[in-house]
Amino acid sequence: MKQDIRTFADDYIRTVLTIGYVKGIQDTISLIITEYRLDDTKDRLVDSAQSVDEDKTYHNFSTDSSGDIMKTMQRVFIEKLTEIPEIEYIYSAQDNDIIRVWSIINRHSKAIKKRIYDREYDILDKFSVISFDFQVLVREDRPVNEMAPTGADLVFQRN
Repeated sequence: MKQDIRTFADDYIRTVLTIGYVKGIQDTISLIITEYRLDDTKDRLVDSAQSVDEDKTYHNFSTDSSGDIMKTMQRVFIEKLTEIPEIEYIYSAQDNDIIRVWSIINRHSKAIKKRIYDREYDILDKFSVISFDFQVLVREDRPVNEMAPTGADLVFQRN
């Protein structure tokens, strides 16, 4: 009986140590994968920006700072979203790793919102390595300064 308990305890300790060892390996592998993804993100961002930029308008942008990336993304917002004539204003801001975008229209319309959502999904597909938060705001003839997002940059204003 004593031998059975000792064998059980030894097996249990071996199992715990093995699980701990495997867990350590999994954590190490997760860390390596995460670091690889972070290092690779810059290269994939450049590739995805160039793939959407067929005429190479933005091909010289630098990814040395998030400000340069943000300027490039603002040009993409202008290019893609302003094709919808009902969009009067576009604001954007970077909040940590998320780029927030607000499209402002004057009147509520499901059809207009659907067209905007379609363009936003196009941007999400082309730049899948970036996290976005898109919002559509309806002005209803109110002055835009009453609803402009705090801390956001005005990217586009339709005249």
